[in-house]
Amino acid sequence: MISKGAAMKKILLLSLCAFLGAAAPLRAETPPVFDRAQRADGARVAPDRFLRAYDPVTVFFPGDTGPKAGGAEDTPQKYVAMTPQPAGEWRWLGPRALQFRPADAWKPLSRVDVKLGSAETKLVALLPTPRSTNPAEGADPQLELTQIALTFAEPVDAAALTRLLTIEVRPSPGVSPQGGQMLSASAYEIRALERGERAEEQTYVIRFRERIADGRVAILRLRLSDEAGLDDQTYELRLRTAPPFAATEASCGHGWSDDRAENVLRCASYLTTAESGEEEGDDAAIPYAPASKRQLTLSFNATPETIDILRAREALRITPPVDDLAVESDGRRLRIVAKFLSDQVYELSIAQGALKDSQGRALASAFSQRFAFTRDAPALQWDAGYGVAERFGPQLLPLRGRGYDR
Repeated sequence: MISKGAAMKKILLLSLCAFLGAAAPLRAETPPVFDRAQRADGARVAPDRFLRAYDPVTVFFPGDTGPKAGGAEDTPQKYVAMTPQPAGEWRWLGPRALQFRPADAWKPLSRVDVKLGSAETKLVALLPTPRSTNPAEGADPQLELTQIALTFAEPVDAAALTRLLTIEVRPSPGVSPQGGQMLSASAYEIRALERGERAEEQTYVIRFRERIADGRVAILRLRLSDEAGLDDQTYELRLRTAPPFAATEASCGHGWSDDRAENVLRCASYLTTAESGEEEGDDAAIPYAPASKRQLTLSFNATPETIDILRAREALRITPPVDDLAVESDGRRLRIVAKFLSDQVYELSIAQGALKDSQGRALASAFSQRFAFTRDAPALQWDAGYGVAERFGPQLLPLRGRGYDR
């Protein structure tokens, strides 16, 4: 058993410990700082590789150097050296960040050295990207791509533009470089257009010695810096030229259905079957309607030139020959009308270069199409509901019809 005196001593000892613990001052923890300007990657100058137009340059210090409230700095040379030093303002963003804001845009391709103690950072001012181009990105395919215009907000060095610009020509659609060609600098020239006022934008025209061929994609690439390691900073423009002039399709004319079998276009009249609501079967009546004009419609991917009948007979070869040939222009189509016989297979042939489009481009490839017209369903119609016929006069009746050989 524990004696009464020992228990009393133990109680007094515990009370003394509790009193001393309550009397000891509490140590406050230092709160974290959230408003400190500091680069997460540890860089001391930002940006650390290149400059664009009016980019500011910010210098970070490892400890408090400037005023906590920030403000303008009149003697930045005490903390940092910038060479060359353009016009602008130095300002503290906090005690550890000093920023320079240029008054004018950085001169394209110029070099700027920022020295902070023994550390030195070299920055390169990038070439600006064009504000607009002609033709524009995503424009319709060009029939004549002989030049490209680049418009900048301010003048740039034409020699640097020539040095940093490349043009590649690929076969359409331009996805693969296979079959492409990189144009040499002698294949084009770059000229600056005159400006009316100093504040106006500056346009540079790239004129090709020879027009870009049809069915091509011209890829203009402009490196924004000639510094090694900055090749990823590139402006790209893609322009398409129109596909070569070609005949795309032959079809039957209005009133005829198209049916292709064994490479032969078979033109069947819509009037060869009874209309809905009529009696079905072999004896179904087919109401009379004039036979549709037999014609072949030839479609192109561009508007063909206007041709006369002599030119048509030279360019459009139809075998066997037909009578009463006529050619009608309708936009990007030519309608070939003639006395085509029933159940006769014809072949239309157009040689390469035999036709030109409205821009003077020759047909890029030959075209041929075999076709035939089915026989019309025979039908007759009276021209008059009543009349007088002479007994011994001409034995003629006022009828008109279709589908009968004469």
